[in-house]
Amino acid sequence: MKFYAELVIYCILIINTARVFLNKSVKHDSLVILAPIAIILAVANCFANGISMFEIQLVLLAILVFCLNIPAFIRNRNKLFIDYYSIPMKISCGIASFLILLSFIFCSINREVTVNVKKSNISERSIAYEGSFKNGFTEPEIFSHRTAFFHEYKSNLIIDSSKNVVVFISDKRGDSAAYKPYLQLLAANGYTVCTFDFYTNDLNWNYQSKFYKATRSYHLCNESLNKPEEFSKNLAGYKYNVYVECKGMIPLLQEIYGKDCKFFFVSDGFSSESVKKFVAENPELSTGSFYLDSIPEYKTTGYGCVEMTNPLVAKKLGEKRDKHGFITKYLVLKTSNAIRNAWSTL
Repeated sequence: MKFYAELVIYCILIINTARVFLNKSVKHDSLVILAPIAIILAVANCFANGISMFEIQLVLLAILVFCLNIPAFIRNRNKLFIDYYSIPMKISCGIASFLILLSFIFCSINREVTVNVKKSNISERSIAYEGSFKNGFTEPEIFSHRTAFFHEYKSNLIIDSSKNVVVFISDKRGDSAAYKPYLQLLAANGYTVCTFDFYTNDLNWNYQSKFYKATRSYHLCNESLNKPEEFSKNLAGYKYNVYVECKGMIPLLQEIYGKDCKFFFVSDGFSSESVKKFVAENPELSTGSFYLDSIPEYKTTGYGCVEMTNPLVAKKLGEKRDKHGFITKYLVLKTSNAIRNAWSTL
């Protein structure tokens, strides 16, 4: 879905810049309105999918196209006719069109690899909450700030999905979005898999931003890759935050699945130490646990299935785009084995 959202914006931008070469007759320049629409969609895309190089590129291109179209936009608002487009305007739009096409090619080559939900025979649902760990979480009002997001991936072959549930706690360098293909494929193996993303103000992630949902994974990923000493210094605080999240999600899980439900916990990266501690302290809640960072073949520990979800980060880590999802399927296999071994002893 992310790539298709980007594709729509690219189409809007290219239509806007190409119009100067296609319009021959005297008319109102009505297509100029696409320029501000592209900016709105590009910014909305950042909030919906988080900040990455692709989203930043789109925002910058949209701003460039909007700036080129300011004179035409003013003429359109004043209902003036266009006799012809000037040579500088055509040159500028030609350069902009070239940059848009170049960016689109780059985006296409490095696009995410998605899982076919229908073929996998799974269903998905999401629930948003407002609140904090200090005051608790409730259903949000219409215009309230959403601070927690529950995501569930369930096999349609499950008869009773409330007995045993797999709970995944992500490393925050990727959030659950970086692990989505893994969660979907794990659910397709016959499980109910769920995860939470928390963006509350009462947990400190060591940077100032009002838009945790859009910026946190980008910030932590950038810190880990480019400022490893600073990341190591902050790691103890990040692990504590995950432990707080584990405690805070239990009432929500019991509200969704019932107080008698027990959970199999899976985690990755710096979250694993916190999850181990939580499981050891609350054995009555757990049917077992598994840690992705214990798999030697898994080379992008802590960043998620970036070979599928973010090939640019994968390249930074020395890995390639995996269009067949080989390593993700291997993670699912190892996790499924661990779950079956744990549940067979119950």
